[in-house]
Amino acid sequence: MIVDRRTFVVKVGKQEEALEQIRKAVAFSPFKPTYRIYTPHFSHFDEVVLEIEFKDLAEFDRYWTAWMQKATPEWWAVWNSLMVNGGRAESYNLVS
Repeated sequence: MIVDRRTFVVKVGKQEEALEQIRKAVAFSPFKPTYRIYTPHFSHFDEVVLEIEFKDLAEFDRYWTAWMQKATPEWWAVWNSLMVNGGRAESYNLVS
């Protein structure tokens, strides 16, 4: 199993709008893998984390290729207006 974690740095005061945009993005996902959305408890308060589980790298590639084809310019415009440069994209192999 592959766990893909995307950490986004959000402009101050825009966290709720960013969460709404992530929910919209999940709605037009090509298929529905298990995912979780995190907000900070003890961490940087200007972050939002999206974590998605994939069976393998082939499913990961299929998902993101299809997702990029469905993401609209309008969605990207709003998303980019909420983000600060930075963030992280991490992928992990689930060991146990």
